[in-house]
Amino acid sequence: MNRIFVRKVLEKAGMQVVEAEDGREACRHYGQDSFDLVVLDMQMPVMDGYETARALRDRGFTGPVLALTANVLAVDRQRCLDAGCDAFLGKPIRVKQLITVCAGLLAQPEMPEGVET
Repeated sequence: MNRIFVRKVLEKAGMQVVEAEDGREACRHYGQDSFDLVVLDMQMPVMDGYETARALRDRGFTGPVLALTANVLAVDRQRCLDAGCDAFLGKPIRVKQLITVCAGLLAQPEMPEGVET
């Protein structure tokens, strides 16, 4: 449900979205296409967002990665950053916040360490 919501919000904001059901599928997509931004739910089946972020970084993805998670403690934020994410949003997702953070990440020529909103 969250995946569908995020896709619809980003598409409505004018972004082109490629959707994956799990981390393994996301890594397969990365091998076939190029992406400007990756938005990961950290609680995915098969490969969670932490494993997926590390795998994408290992495969050479240097663009921004946004973590979405219901776990919003400082330790959870740090775990996302340690996995290779550049920014972190807690659930429930707020439309304006999601669009603002994605737009900011896409506008950054170099990612500031640990963008938090």
